[in-house]
Amino acid sequence: MAKICDFCSTSSGAVHCKADAAHLCLSCDAKLHSANQVVNRHPRTILYDSGNYLSAYVGCLDHGSCDGGIELMCHLCDRNHHVTTSQVHQRLSINSYTGCPAAEDLPAIWGLQVNHDHTSSTSHVGSLDILGQILDLQMIQTSVPLGLCSNTTSQVKVDCDFFQ
Repeated sequence: MAKICDFCSTSSGAVHCKADAAHLCLSCDAKLHSANQVVNRHPRTILYDSGNYLSAYVGCLDHGSCDGGIELMCHLCDRNHHVTTSQVHQRLSINSYTGCPAAEDLPAIWGLQVNHDHTSSTSHVGSLDILGQILDLQMIQTSVPLGLCSNTTSQVKVDCDFFQ
């Protein structure tokens, strides 16, 4: 069962904010974390839709789609997939992000590639939900300025590293 956003109680949670002890959909994340400079610095982790909705720990480029997407995995799934294989996979450690991501920046954080013709991802059922949330956030960002997020440049800091 999907984690429901602790703020609106209608959309599924897409990120976890440890400082707020909350699972949030993307629209609520933007609303809450654009209120002031203090909450804007809260690190949020991406939720991985493995059924347990744990924080994503790694994005595997080799398990990703053929058009360059990545597959998000929690720590346990990463260990299960990569300890048993003799091949070295290129992986991206995904720790957290801060700031106010613009809607057009979000697909890359989830390992989605969006172009005018199609969307590709190896993420499971959650990828359509995330895309829907990104579109909702884009409508909100273009119609109503959100506090600190009202400028057009992205203020996102993504904390991640490549490793093998």
